Amino acid sequence: MQEPSHAWHYLDYLATFLGSTVAIAAIILLSHSVLGAEASMPIITSMGAAAVLLFALPHAKVSQPWPLFGGNLIGAFIGITCAMAISSTWLAATLAVSLTILSMQLARCLHPPGGASALAAVLLWPTMQQQGYAYLLDPILFDCCIIFLSALVMNYPFKWRRYPMVLTELHLYPDKTQSLDISPQYIEAAIEELKLNIDTPSEELMAIYAFAREAAGRDNKRFLQRGRKP
Repeated sequence: MQEPSHAWHYLDYLATFLGSTVAIAAIILLSHSVLGAEASMPIITSMGAAAVLLFALPHAKVSQPWPLFGGNLIGAFIGITCAMAISSTWLAATLAVSLTILSMQLARCLHPPGGASALAAVLLWPTMQQQGYAYLLDPILFDCCIIFLSALVMNYPFKWRRYPMVLTELHLYPDKTQSLDISPQYIEAAIEELKLNIDTPSEELMAIYAFAREAAGRDNKRFLQRGRKP
């Protein structure tokens, strides 16, 4: 596969802009129709944060489907539960966010907007008591589906940033990664052993390693000079 040219930076920016525009516009229309313009603002804020991840960092672990759906649904569920059980808004909000973070860690679906979804559920509770846990379906689940499908479609034309990670062709040289003397499992073990906080899939690190190895066998000076370009 031919590596992307330097113009990929600008294509990335364009894909991020178009994708986030389509996703957020659709989410605003849906949320307004369900909750009204004023009440829907907190959940739109949460989805805005998710859009940053899915369109600006489509290969980050926190951007993948399970964190997206799991994090927001868990956060909204805990937020609703805390709002129902605790009369104090500030205490309910505090516990909702903290319990959501803990739950996402345990479920391996850490997604920063999930904390915002929990907080939004508490703040929106006075206007959505009749809706109750149905709030998880509409708008939370629907919003997640909209932003997921938008990221899938808008990122797909760009081979190096396809979403989700399983569809990406960022592994530019898969034939060479197979011939390396290490495997993704060894990389994961090394990261865990060194206690590193790296939000990059091991397969992507393998692709970087393979690309660097091949570049070292070519014109490394030209490659390094090109890598310094903004």
